[in-house]
Amino acid sequence: MTVRFFILLLLFCMSLNGGDSESDIGALKINLFCADRSGLSKDRLILGDALQSLGCTVAFYEIDGNPNAMAADINIFCETLCPTCFSKAPLNWFIPNPEWDWNHDIMNLLKSIDLILCRTHEVQRIFSELKKETFFLGFSSPDHYDATISKNYADFLHLPGTSWQKGTRPILQAWKKNPHFSQLTIVKNSDLGQGIPFNVTWANQWLSEEHLRHLQNSSGVHLCPSETEGFGHYLMEAMSVGAVVVTTDAPPMNEFILDQRCLVPYTSWRFQKLATNFYIDSAGVEEVVTGLMKLSSSELEAIGKKNRKRYLKLKNEFKKNLEQLLRNVKSA
Repeated sequence: MTVRFFILLLLFCMSLNGGDSESDIGALKINLFCADRSGLSKDRLILGDALQSLGCTVAFYEIDGNPNAMAADINIFCETLCPTCFSKAPLNWFIPNPEWDWNHDIMNLLKSIDLILCRTHEVQRIFSELKKETFFLGFSSPDHYDATISKNYADFLHLPGTSWQKGTRPILQAWKKNPHFSQLTIVKNSDLGQGIPFNVTWANQWLSEEHLRHLQNSSGVHLCPSETEGFGHYLMEAMSVGAVVVTTDAPPMNEFILDQRCLVPYTSWRFQKLATNFYIDSAGVEEVVTGLMKLSSSELEAIGKKNRKRYLKLKNEFKKNLEQLLRNVKSA
């Protein structure tokens, strides 16, 4: 029986095989290859914790250089592949970010991957079209909710980090054109590249985790109109705190945010490696923000509560999907 047929059999059995105990999974040894930097640090922590909570023994490796990995039942690679480690486990799984570098050599390495674990339906679409075996895993982000902090729905927040693919420019342009817009805080430690209007606070210094969490919880509306996302920690963290979340009406962003009042239409697009970038303009931002500012605080609060409820649902589904997949590996 080939490894690929084995994987297909496992996926078929998922709808037939029950199991109600995490002990079904215990003793599985997992090699988790994931860099400890930027968003990948969150991936490493979340996936590692989920695997360990299911009883797996997890060995963590960074892919820089040539990691001296131990033998395991499953190798899981995040974003980057390490072909010298493929032989360390009978199963090699890959969690890709389609917007990252995809050259001919990397595409060839996918022939050695038994299963693509897809964190969004958009990723599943991309790799299914490439005729790869896929499994919809879903994923999660840290829960930053603090019930002790009151929300102000007149406060807008934009947290692009170091990326220029989060819609920062059209957001700034929209605030420049509309001096009546509510106060917006942008947390970005690089030059915004244009004049800052009086109704925008630019936090360009390092913020403590405590300060950042307070901003996330106190700001009622988070502006997250990404061009593309490998997963969407940016969005999920905003959902976790029960904020109103504005994002781009394109995949995978609109897999997270379903309320049409919070979706900015894209005006153009282009490919970025295997992913697609979707671009918005300031007019789209203006229209959505204007609509939200017409809503009452109770209406905005209801949107935020639905976002937190959806965050918890997606988090639970990720854990269940992972558990079911591992249980079938263990029982096969």
